[in-house]
Amino acid sequence: MQLRRTVLPLLASAALLAGVAVATTPVPNDVPAQPGVVTSVRTHNEVVTWDRYNAAGKRIGTKSWRRTDAGGDCCEVYGHTTQAGRIYEFGGTYLFFSDDRGVTWKQVTYALPPGVLPNGEGAVTVAPNGDIVGITWDPYSGDVLTGYKYTAATKKFETAFTPLHGPFFDRPWVSIVKGPITIGGKTVPYATLVRGAYPSKDVEYLSADGLHYDVLTVPPVDSAGDNAESATYYVPVKKDATADWNQDVPAAHATTLNAGGALHYRKADDLDAPGCEVTLMRTSDATWHCVKAPASLRGTVVRQDSRGWLTQAYPSTDGKGWRVEISTDGGRHWSGVTVKSPVGGTIEGWLPTSDAVNTSNPLHDLKVNGKLGKAALITRFDKVKGKPGQDMVFLIDVSKGKPRLVETDLVGDGNLVTANDAVSGASGDRMDYMTIAFLPDGKLVASFDDKAGKGSPQLAIAV
Repeated sequence: MQLRRTVLPLLASAALLAGVAVATTPVPNDVPAQPGVVTSVRTHNEVVTWDRYNAAGKRIGTKSWRRTDAGGDCCEVYGHTTQAGRIYEFGGTYLFFSDDRGVTWKQVTYALPPGVLPNGEGAVTVAPNGDIVGITWDPYSGDVLTGYKYTAATKKFETAFTPLHGPFFDRPWVSIVKGPITIGGKTVPYATLVRGAYPSKDVEYLSADGLHYDVLTVPPVDSAGDNAESATYYVPVKKDATADWNQDVPAAHATTLNAGGALHYRKADDLDAPGCEVTLMRTSDATWHCVKAPASLRGTVVRQDSRGWLTQAYPSTDGKGWRVEISTDGGRHWSGVTVKSPVGGTIEGWLPTSDAVNTSNPLHDLKVNGKLGKAALITRFDKVKGKPGQDMVFLIDVSKGKPRLVETDLVGDGNLVTANDAVSGASGDRMDYMTIAFLPDGKLVASFDDKAGKGSPQLAIAV
């Protein structure tokens, strides 16, 4: 079993280099699911205040937040929210959730294999029908990859192990492919994609039930024989009320599409092999195909909200700010605003290269709620005024066709040097990625890091 676990991604990578399609290849990961056990858990939380700035960069007072150490691990806290107002956190081995805005928390546990310790790192997202899907990987005591699922129809949690997977499944990211989608002759309402492993995250794992990741799918392999369509692909503008909630971590390099399917953007952590820059997963057979995307579609992080509008964000050329743009017509035309830190600094993870959008790893997340007409961009700036670094949220009005910065909120005390990779992290506190999420009333849930976390990032919920 261990041999196959190691050889599997190598075979897929070899096939990728040879241009041999291995997508939608079955993997024997159909192991029995086990129920998740929900228990209350003690956490520490306190209400604190941090500075607010108006659109002109002038301090206008403070905002109150509840900070909590619920869930997470040494290097990541992954927050998400649902349309009903539940907050999920899944940075570690066990999924946490709160129904009272972070005042109290519950965790969902399961029986780990003998000798395996709860030292995992995970990610979670919301499916179009209200299901919750997540993935966690234990890197230290057993190399165990585990899928989580909350089924909205039954209100039950389940988990299932994924025995066959790539080695060193670092930073597993999960994203949604909206259906109906047909996988291996079976049509399901949605599919989930998981990216992980080292050195390449090209080999992705596809699940038809949100628990069992038993199909390999590789965007460059599927599209190796494709020529991009001669006509430019524009995203279909379709309304979908659930789209405000199923927006995934930017590192997944994907956009869930309201009309069905998902876009995948090729990035620096993909294997350097022939393939298209942008691929579209086809719902008829769950395979990837080249599309000729407009040059204006950057792919750093692109969201489609409940109105069918697109919002994207990418670093400015000097790394001192972010460009946030809206398209109401599927990517044909864009209108944007540049937002900058009111306390100076440079975006953490930004690199001054000619292709900075694709080769740098800027620390950030973007969520867009079309019903509220709001977008929130969280990021971190290093070497700000009087501080080693500062997490902050840009709150942007996207109710109309042109985005407008409303205010900037600092999150955390800004008293810590952080880094989002293992190498530079040796000289700073690890914070591998950030998350931001809206609650139904527009209040925010944000991840951040400062000294009060004592070596681990935390969540902050606006009160």
